[in-house]
Amino acid sequence: YGFHDSRGRYLEELENNADMDHRETLGHFIKAHGYSDLFQRAYLIPICSSIWSCPPERVLNLSAYSVLVFCHNHHVLQLFDQPQYLTAKGYSRCYISKVTRELKSRPCQIKTGSMVQSVSSTHGGCSVLCTDGSEDVYDGCIISVHAPDALKILGKQSTYEEMRILGAFQYVSRDMFLHHDKSLLPHNQSVWSSWNFLGNTSSGGCVTYWLNLIQNLGSAALPFFVTLSPPQTPNDTLLKWTTSHPIPSNMKRNSMVPPLFTTEKGELEFSAPKHGSV
Repeated sequence: YGFHDSRGRYLEELENNADMDHRETLGHFIKAHGYSDLFQRAYLIPICSSIWSCPPERVLNLSAYSVLVFCHNHHVLQLFDQPQYLTAKGYSRCYISKVTRELKSRPCQIKTGSMVQSVSSTHGGCSVLCTDGSEDVYDGCIISVHAPDALKILGKQSTYEEMRILGAFQYVSRDMFLHHDKSLLPHNQSVWSSWNFLGNTSSGGCVTYWLNLIQNLGSAALPFFVTLSPPQTPNDTLLKWTTSHPIPSNMKRNSMVPPLFTTEKGELEFSAPKHGSV
């Protein structure tokens, strides 16, 4: 309750005072309000590490403002009457099919299997060059990829404004494993959750997602798990890959951008992650 109340007062002060520094770290916030080491180790660090796929040792360097806004928006600190989250019928693939149907009804042309190599401004709009050598010119372009990838696509044409904004986002890269290994979860299956944190490992801690619960897979013969940076390769591993994930950074307030922003080029727009969201 104390952390919940402190979070509310802190966010209210920031909203009412535009001159306050939004770059305070979560560690500084915790120290300033006198929270115990036990609270950090047993609650705050595990839950933040689980939400942002972030190594535990980096949690206290996250932006206090972004973390607390996320906790508020997603009711993370709400003990009672929490919102009931639902699973999309047809699972995640239904998102792609719904977007596809909507675009085709416009009508729009969908081009797949063509990795974009570069996007550059031209007098007539913007030119999109793909790795297969094809090149097309469009009136405008919305770049909806991770910030480092956007800068790579823009290359030497990146403006100072684009480099300043897109370069401000911080990312972590972690190995991920899809597997059936129950040893990375609590021994008591009755306490298994969507997110399961394992501390005191050689990697500092790892998170295992229980897909049967998250994606409503039902009582499958075998449980399906996804684990980030486990201390060793899980048994019965089905797939391994590496992914990057943005984390809340203590950016200056004037570096924050709306979910969709346009640079001075006009024909290029960027879809940016919003502070306080995953």
